[in-house]
Amino acid sequence: MRVESPPEHIYIFDSAKILTGDILLSTAPKSPKSAVIRRQTKADYSHAAICTEPGLFIEAIGLGVRRFAIGRMAVRERRHACLLRLRADVPNAGVISRLAGLKAENYLSHGYWLVGALTALSKKLRSETQSRVFCSQLVAQAYREAGLALIAADPAKTHPGTFVSSKLLMDVTDDVLVIHPADVRWMSWTFLEDHDKRTLHDQEVAVKQAVHRRVAKAFRAHHLEPPVDFHSAFGALIRIRDRAVASAIDSAFACSLRREGYLSLPKKAVWDTADSFKLDQYTAEGIRSKTWTPEEKAGILLFQKRQCAIILAATKSRQFELESFRSAYASTHLETFRLLAEAQQEVCDSFARLKRVLEGSIRLFEQDLTKSA
Repeated sequence: MRVESPPEHIYIFDSAKILTGDILLSTAPKSPKSAVIRRQTKADYSHAAICTEPGLFIEAIGLGVRRFAIGRMAVRERRHACLLRLRADVPNAGVISRLAGLKAENYLSHGYWLVGALTALSKKLRSETQSRVFCSQLVAQAYREAGLALIAADPAKTHPGTFVSSKLLMDVTDDVLVIHPADVRWMSWTFLEDHDKRTLHDQEVAVKQAVHRRVAKAFRAHHLEPPVDFHSAFGALIRIRDRAVASAIDSAFACSLRREGYLSLPKKAVWDTADSFKLDQYTAEGIRSKTWTPEEKAGILLFQKRQCAIILAATKSRQFELESFRSAYASTHLETFRLLAEAQQEVCDSFARLKRVLEGSIRLFEQDLTKSA
């Protein structure tokens, strides 16, 4: 029998124990949409996401397909989350799981199929276009494209509860969920139970979709096949042979990035984590005032080390994108890639600053625990 955490504690995820391809199920008890899905499917969970790389998941929500960092996610009650993993005895399990994570990445910035999510059990359901998916469909489709059908049904006929009954998956929730103090001032938690709450990730998805609509219109105006989503627009722009047309679409692209607020997203991200930049100060204050027990200190220290590893991985990914945009600008001199490179540089700088502060806090905890030993 599982015992729920006391009110002064929450459950967080040990990201170091989560593997690519892992499937995260959750529910939002106060969400009307979640209640409808749970009632129609007779399941405990109403949402699904898939791990695509260390520390990062992809999900399909109301605004579309987006990434989120598991290191900032938490649940108030243990029963509101479940982590499933492909069984080790499945042939080529590791390869298939990693490939499924890569396949899920291809759906970034796609639209969300609300009707499909609410009518997944209906026999009258019609197939939607490939540009729109719902959460469990995305997960099932990613695995199917990786060569494994987690369930016999069409991915468009799945729901989050379907994965719980799959004989190919095992529940590893108890291995990755840990109890954590809820009053850590420097950490701004996003709770899976508050799934309908709009986040910075939601804003990013909405902005990318708005930019894509404008860019696609520019492509069509020049009688060119429009890119299917925001990310594929980069390659489509580079491949335009006619320099005059490329210049015109580049101008529309750059204007859209400014007009829709894409270039201000890095600043919003920095503001969203501004409290984290005072982490070393909070840690020093907490140690002086004996805020935490030795066990809690050890837990927070471990968590901060995990966060440092996540930031390092995220920084490498962002730096790769930064170099790609710089290279594209050097070869094309298109304004779009210069703007994208500048925005990415801001993100990398913020990550570097946050990593330095985290490392400072880790040193304080390690010194204190050494003295107490």
